[in-house]
Amino acid sequence: IRLPHPSGRDVDLIGNPIRMSGTPVQYAQAPPVLGEHTAEVLGARLRLSTEQLSALAEAGTIQEASR
Repeated sequence: IRLPHPSGRDVDLIGNPIRMSGTPVQYAQAPPVLGEHTAEVLGARLRLSTEQLSALAEAGTIQEASR
């Protein structure tokens, strides 16, 4: 299958091989870009502040979203 990607290009992905007529597979979005959800996940799970996340990114510990 082909899905639009945040990078601006369409990406080719492997579609689900299982076909069910009553519940067809729906493809909502392409995979995220590297680091796209890092701040959201670390902020929610570890309760890190924006300042802490910025410090980690500046130190190279975490990857910021690359689009």
